[in-house]
Amino acid sequence: MEIMNQKLLSICIPTWNRAPILETTLNNIITQALEFKDKVEICISNNGSTDNTRKLVMKFKEKYPDLIKYNENKKNLGFDINLLKVIDMASGNFVWTLSDDDFIVKDGIKTVVKVVIEVGDKNVGGIALKDSSYVLDTRTGNKIKYHSTVDNNKPEVYGGLGCAEVLQEVPYRFVSVLIFNNNLLKKLLRKKDLVQKGLGSYYLHSWLYILLFLLNKKAKCYVINKSIIISPDAKPRYKFMLEDNFKLIYYGKIKFFDNLLSIVDKSDKNIINIINKKKAHPNIDNIYAMALYKAFGIANYTSCVGCIKLLFKYLSFAEALLISMSFIIILITPSKLIKKLFKCGLKLRLGKQLADSKWLEISIVYTHWNMGKDGCRRVPF
Repeated sequence: MEIMNQKLLSICIPTWNRAPILETTLNNIITQALEFKDKVEICISNNGSTDNTRKLVMKFKEKYPDLIKYNENKKNLGFDINLLKVIDMASGNFVWTLSDDDFIVKDGIKTVVKVVIEVGDKNVGGIALKDSSYVLDTRTGNKIKYHSTVDNNKPEVYGGLGCAEVLQEVPYRFVSVLIFNNNLLKKLLRKKDLVQKGLGSYYLHSWLYILLFLLNKKAKCYVINKSIIISPDAKPRYKFMLEDNFKLIYYGKIKFFDNLLSIVDKSDKNIINIINKKKAHPNIDNIYAMALYKAFGIANYTSCVGCIKLLFKYLSFAEALLISMSFIIILITPSKLIKKLFKCGLKLRLGKQLADSKWLEISIVYTHWNMGKDGCRRVPF
């Protein structure tokens, strides 16, 4: 792949009304990016923010005019359209989509640039990254890693993955771990009917990533099997998380995979079987999430009623009735009992050591673990 006379990597950040968080993110990545300023650009699309996002980005742009590109929508166009806007700004050979609140680990950009150069001429459709999450116990000062997608049984860089492997192995639902071949991505975006099917799915980035490999059979995905991204959990930010969870499952799982099945070649039985497995048991997912929300004191009757209304709006009457009854039973069950049942179930399924690790992750994700809540806060490393 020819990489002279143009950028090698475009880091694309869609943002809206999160100026303080964006400032932290930019401070995190600009120092790294400056090491490769002839190869890297940072594209930011402001989705009609009403805070001081514009002023903030202009401050960075004035200081680093050759590094930062900026777009501002007159009004909020929604995440999906803003994502397309920031991708359209990219001139690099590869496009790295990055959430405005995620951190890139020290030397993370250096690692990515190195791999892009090494594999850039090997028919690469994309590169996938791994992520981790930590909290800092403010009482002991110890870091607690509670989540990681790194596979310790595989090398630091591996690849040659096709669409089937991408569906099975790549954490493609997380926007910040995806790097696209920009040439193939731009060609895909011209197929507006296919792009349209992914709008409103909560995972347009995932939709584009899968489509890229689905439509380019010879394209391969390479994986950087080390933690490059440190990310927060968004669950505690929502007032009525139960309704959000149902919409996420409906649009991001049921509708997402139904739409994907509608465009897959019917003769490709392997891909169809993988998609069906990915889509499996969405109703159980809803019940599972409801039980965890109740176990950690997040679920309330108002949000439960709101979710039941959504169940009858989107699902069949029989499915909605079954899940609603399950919700009611969960709500009247003591939280302590639900926690005990979860722990027992995890030990039976995973064994004690893995169950303890999984329960730590669940506990942190489903608890308000900001400073002052449980003695833990997220750390950006």
